[in-house]
Amino acid sequence: MEHRNLTYKAEHAVWGGTKARRFSEPLSSFRIRGILDSHGLGDWEIKRVQGYGGACRKQKRLITIGRHAPEWIVYHEMAHALAGTHGHDARFRGAYLAVVRAELGDYWAERLETSFRREKLAVAEFVPG
Repeated sequence: MEHRNLTYKAEHAVWGGTKARRFSEPLSSFRIRGILDSHGLGDWEIKRVQGYGGACRKQKRLITIGRHAPEWIVYHEMAHALAGTHGHDARFRGAYLAVVRAELGDYWAERLETSFRREKLAVAEFVPG
């Protein structure tokens, strides 16, 4: 639980929270599908729901994304799918950084990694597969 709260704190320091202006525009389902496909998650289902959040259901291969969720929520949930873990551990954070780097570039990945390290959260190197 502590790692989850610290991970959320680190995210909010970079992205500004779920209702912040930075990366605040929701992505279309079409764009989300393309991002998932490009990261090897083409067989996962996307479900749009009410709200600003998201969830990853690995057993069902399902990612739910709120209709008003900011872009970074998609990357967070994808990291859960890619990492294959249930928590917000070092492998999850490594997958998250890999997705952010691929989608937004080095600048944002480095800001997020610095924020993780500021909270003393380890980041594992992510190797897909």
